[in-house]
Amino acid sequence: MTWYTRIKNLYDAGLWTKKQVHDTVGAGRITPEEYEKITGDLYDPNTPPIEDPSEEAGGQGA
Repeated sequence: MTWYTRIKNLYDAGLWTKKQVHDTVGAGRITPEEYEKITGDLYDPNTPPIEDPSEEAGGQGA
């Protein structure tokens, strides 16, 4: 399984936030283009998404 597939599955399941996906681009696990495919948002290396507590893993502020 590729990093893209793993991260997409986690995001689609609501287990990861956009910020977590954004951070994996900086870590070199996925490309900016893959970030955009996963989240539907443009990737901006200088402006990570703001974490919304309701968006965190499980919606419980895990």
